[in-house]
Amino acid sequence: PVSLFGAGNFLLFIFGIQKTTANATAIIYTISPLLAAILSHKAIAERSSRAKWLGILIGFIGVLLILVLPLIEQGSVPSGDAFGNLLIFGAVFLWTFYNVGSRYLVINKHYSSITIASTMIGFSFILFLLLTLVTSGTRFVAPLAVGNNALLLIFLALFVTVLTFLLHQYVIKHTSATTAVLTNYLIPVFAFGIDAILLGETVTGGFMVGSIFVFAGVFIATGANVFRQIRLRS
Repeated sequence: PVSLFGAGNFLLFIFGIQKTTANATAIIYTISPLLAAILSHKAIAERSSRAKWLGILIGFIGVLLILVLPLIEQGSVPSGDAFGNLLIFGAVFLWTFYNVGSRYLVINKHYSSITIASTMIGFSFILFLLLTLVTSGTRFVAPLAVGNNALLLIFLALFVTVLTFLLHQYVIKHTSATTAVLTNYLIPVFAFGIDAILLGETVTGGFMVGSIFVFAGVFIATGANVFRQIRLRS
């Protein structure tokens, strides 16, 4: 059932992003740490300290500065499509359930991180392969022979999918569901930063201030636990 939540998040995200805007999607996903903190407390009695709540709030402000401030300066509103936004909200809720459910499995049922990650990836592979065959027929095979598409697909499969979700499960195991979802705050920072390096995007003052808020929020929310783990290991 937890794998269903993970696969459902991907499915709703794919259909939702076709209907709404990338900016609206990114903004909606910023509520996931808050949802994870609330759901983990209600469902598995996982408590969040005041520092973690403060970190979530500060990081949330930072992400909004990065995403919304440039749009306000340009005079546009990141509203997106109502139905697409609804699908993205559904994806966020399923992503939250996946993280909280994973924490329950690894702590209460003693499943390994590899088992949880591989089950979700395997189930998602079967689901999306069937959907691809139904919607695309065999048209998705021919592009693999063009250029380096096959190598790119292998890279995405190994590093962007398998390694990423395996590391994500280890974060859930050794910290908490809420801490793992805090990575959603870091995605815009690294995405905009890499765009600036590789694509020559302009780094604005709003981005710099927002990034400081994000890193400060993540540090406040997780720093105490990190230092505690260091002391225990030493």
